[in-house]
Amino acid sequence: MQRRARQLPLQSKFPATLRRVFNQVQQKFKKFGALGLLVWAVAMIQVGEYALAGGLLILASVAFCFQIHDWKGIRKRPALTKTIRLMSLVGIALALVFCGVVLFKVKASKPWSNVLIKNDHREEKINTPDTPVNSFEVYSSFRSAYRTYKVQLGNPKLKEQSAGAAPELHEQERATVFWSQVAGYYILSRDTPKWEHREDRPWPTGDWWSKRFVTKKMPNLECAKPPFGGLAARWYKDSKEWEWVGCTDWNCFCGPDNIFIQEFDGGTLIGPLRRSYDNDNVGDVVVLVRDGTYHRVNFEGEIPACRNPEKP
Repeated sequence: MQRRARQLPLQSKFPATLRRVFNQVQQKFKKFGALGLLVWAVAMIQVGEYALAGGLLILASVAFCFQIHDWKGIRKRPALTKTIRLMSLVGIALALVFCGVVLFKVKASKPWSNVLIKNDHREEKINTPDTPVNSFEVYSSFRSAYRTYKVQLGNPKLKEQSAGAAPELHEQERATVFWSQVAGYYILSRDTPKWEHREDRPWPTGDWWSKRFVTKKMPNLECAKPPFGGLAARWYKDSKEWEWVGCTDWNCFCGPDNIFIQEFDGGTLIGPLRRSYDNDNVGDVVVLVRDGTYHRVNFEGEIPACRNPEKP
């Protein structure tokens, strides 16, 4: 009985400590939990975990609603307090819808989760199980993209090859147009995940990089920034085939031997391609599937330098 009596203070004190810690954590979560969940959701989008990001966005919205509910309001102004709370709830709902639309736009046709994709780590080489011993290897810079779309791509048909001395990257209003001396034009629609290839390889003349020359040749072109280079020459020759790509956002000479192309049984990999003219830190490997669709996979490595080839 005496031992039990001595233990009672400890037993009663221990749950009280837990409750106090729990209450402190709860208070901190009420203050900063919604913001933390929102930051976490953005981080998950960056690494391609779209399902988890969606769930975190919903939880963040719920946490924000709790914050609004716990807000004491404006003293002696209940009507104004109620109005502000209602407007805040409507704003949260609209923000959640907007974030959901952006999430689906960013995801496009990518998988909901990279973690759940099964990779076969039993082989040292990245090949499908029935790949012959003497088959070509996947180019090192393409391995991450290949793991993601291995089923669609199948086995490598050829060794990777350089896109040449001066591949062109045209970022147009409605399409990304990539040209190389060895492969011709790859046109990636920005409105839909569709692509097409045109084997048109002649080197463009220097005159077509001049804005004055292009606007003189195509006076009816309503563009603040017209097409340039080989794209402009082909647009001039066959406008019905090319005008849909739209006016120019930016152009780029990507430098020699830093963009590569590799053919597979079920498609083609190209990259790395810049995502921005100004930002040297973001780029993609483009996965071109034989069914006419394409996917962009974030590239973690050195992005090819960009030189603006335009002339006055």
